[in-house]
Amino acid sequence: MTGISTAERHYVLTIRDKEDGLLFWNNEDGFGSLESADIYSDAEAREQSMPIACDRPEWLVLPANWPPAQQDGDGPVSGNDASPPDPARARVAALDTAFHALSDYICEHCPEDEHFEDFDPEIDTMRSEIEDILRVETEMLAANPPRPTRFVVEIQFLSAFELFATETYTVEAIDWPAAKCLAFALADDSPYNNGQIPDLTRRAIDHTP
Repeated sequence: MTGISTAERHYVLTIRDKEDGLLFWNNEDGFGSLESADIYSDAEAREQSMPIACDRPEWLVLPANWPPAQQDGDGPVSGNDASPPDPARARVAALDTAFHALSDYICEHCPEDEHFEDFDPEIDTMRSEIEDILRVETEMLAANPPRPTRFVVEIQFLSAFELFATETYTVEAIDWPAAKCLAFALADDSPYNNGQIPDLTRRAIDHTP
């Protein structure tokens, strides 16, 4: 076990969804994208109540080069990723955001006894076109994946927010979110990942040289 200073660190609360992958918590809308996530200081994380979800929520430590910008007031801090994705990945992310926004609109407002295409044909057509483009773009990315980078990821195991053990994993991934997902998966087999430990949570920290 290694003691780690938490000074100047910030956290997001995450779950892993079988369909949508890693999701991030914000108090207004629940779990969603990283862009909308609430970002917490160490003190705020200690006071935050764990939401009820399909997966056990876990605290994720943001990379050291993350540039959070303080919100007005005493709320959580917010920020944007310091290393934006390449244009192809950014395009896929934009398409995915647009598709889900249109889908959410239709699902929320379409009457149960009416078909999507009858309720709002223009929006439904646009949604279908975006879905087709997104499928092609995703297949192109899969066929030409970026070269992976080697990450050194420390997984911290905490009981009631008190650090009691760490494990370090070396993984190869295309970016930090993918790296920490791999590390979390490896940490599932750790002896410290014991459900009998009270208020067990885990944090991922990037220690890549």
